Amino acid sequence: MGTLQELNLYRPTRGLVIKDFSPQEKHYGVDIAENPNEGVLAIHSGTVVMSDYTAKEGYTFAIQHRENLVSIYRNCHHLLKEVGDKVVAGEVIATLSSNGSEEGKAKPYLHFELWHRGKPLDPNIYIAF
Repeated sequence: MGTLQELNLYRPTRGLVIKDFSPQEKHYGVDIAENPNEGVLAIHSGTVVMSDYTAKEGYTFAIQHRENLVSIYRNCHHLLKEVGDKVVAGEVIATLSSNGSEEGKAKPYLHFELWHRGKPLDPNIYIAF
């Protein structure tokens, strides 16, 4: 059995990190600015264990990976996979907003989280953004 540092994790999407991991602020991931219609990639192979929509966070995905690692992708525009689907590392699993920045609205971004055995991890430690 390997360690998390040995996993080769993909960037979930291109773009700059606009808000860092800050558990003190209850911000358990990173926000990545993006272009409209940008693809969201699975960071590693695994199984989709959650696919849902909320008004606050848009479409949200969770993928269970080996080593008890879970990746969460929030604020997606369109999901391309369903619960139970197997995904491979680097596969497009969702898209971000299709309309870009509208008057008075923020540009689309992906909120991305990594969890290991019920504890949030700073994605910057495991993925080069």
